[in-house]
Amino acid sequence: MPEAHADSLSQRDRSRLHGELIERRNKLETAAARSDADQLAEILDTVDEALHRMEHGGFGICEVCDAPIESEILLDDPLAKICLECLSPAQRRALEHDLNLASSIQRSLLPQQDFDVPGWEGFYRYEPHGAVSGDFCDVIRDGEKTLVLLGDISGKGVSAALLMSHLSAIFRGLTDSDAPLVTIMERANRLFCAAVPTGSFATLVAAHLRPDGEVELSNAGHVPPIVHNGCVDRLPPDGVPLGLFCQSGYSSQRLRLEPGDRLVFVTDGLVESRDGNDAEYGIGAVASLVQSHPDLGPCELAQHLVADAARFRKGRPADDDTTLMVMRRTN
Repeated sequence: MPEAHADSLSQRDRSRLHGELIERRNKLETAAARSDADQLAEILDTVDEALHRMEHGGFGICEVCDAPIESEILLDDPLAKICLECLSPAQRRALEHDLNLASSIQRSLLPQQDFDVPGWEGFYRYEPHGAVSGDFCDVIRDGEKTLVLLGDISGKGVSAALLMSHLSAIFRGLTDSDAPLVTIMERANRLFCAAVPTGSFATLVAAHLRPDGEVELSNAGHVPPIVHNGCVDRLPPDGVPLGLFCQSGYSSQRLRLEPGDRLVFVTDGLVESRDGNDAEYGIGAVASLVQSHPDLGPCELAQHLVADAARFRKGRPADDDTTLMVMRRTN
């Protein structure tokens, strides 16, 4: 049974959970050395048990029914010992209440879905795979400029949603400083890196939109943004994801868009949509649809992209969070 469950978590997720448990153990050990609290010692024993199961087999197996514990639960709480089916009614109600509260808080952090800023109009679709999402988007007025952000936090569930809210707070705290976009990215990376668990990170694309159509873009390992200005270009990533290395440097590229030109940002939940034969939708399909509908506004284009990916899946449900943002120069 432990071997069967080993494949339900990706190697990256298992490595991340192992790193989180080691980090949690180190912090608990330090705290326990300064305190006589029995509770700290009990939690430390629980972490040691989880590490032992992870290294010697049995990790992620329900202690009630011996079935694999759902990966979503383990990613949120690597100390979990019981699967969803074996939770008591009271535990299920508590879990449902927590998820509903987390979902409500997360949605309250999102910007207005259709936005109109000097020189630009935009629209985004935000579709969590579960109750909460690790995707991230924001629209922040920054003096004469507008900072737009779209990204994807590593992991899933409540833990990813918490990191998403933390990243949102970081960027909002860095605006109104008149700093260049590259400086904002580097500062955000240092703050995020210092606060997140080992192995956690965020891919992200950021753009400063100016009223005159000038755009400055910086991409931290995210899906290439698409620029439609008569032809369609995919702009490659030029930086590492946020949170991996505290001293990472970032670069940016500038372009000028004319009235009617568009920018499209998407997360990998869209481009990695798969059909029944496990074929991938791909960034090429996104670019082709953008080019074949040159006159669609942000809302209409976003709806078309979501619908086209759904048609491609042919009834297969989405298996990841999906977020996309479309912006169009207005004057």
